[in-house]
Amino acid sequence: MATNSLSQVFFSENSPAMLELEAMVDRVGIRNVLYALAKICDGKAEHVASMWQDVAQAQVWNRWAWRLEGLAEGSAQGRWQDCVDPLEAS
Repeated sequence: MATNSLSQVFFSENSPAMLELEAMVDRVGIRNVLYALAKICDGKAEHVASMWQDVAQAQVWNRWAWRLEGLAEGSAQGRWQDCVDPLEAS
């Protein structure tokens, strides 16, 4: 798992990773990126639980998946009213 210092360097302003992530958000929208991250976390939870039998770590990944999915689905509760969804703007 990446530490804060590693993540900060990797996603520092104008780093290739940050520019790539920003381009992805521009292309598909923040909700879709959050939803994809939620699915990745869900997959990590399943992998950790089945391959390593680490229930505690699997629960951490599940909580992240739940939180990210909640953010991604925030539009249903009106949290994304002022955001433009590039997939709906056609």
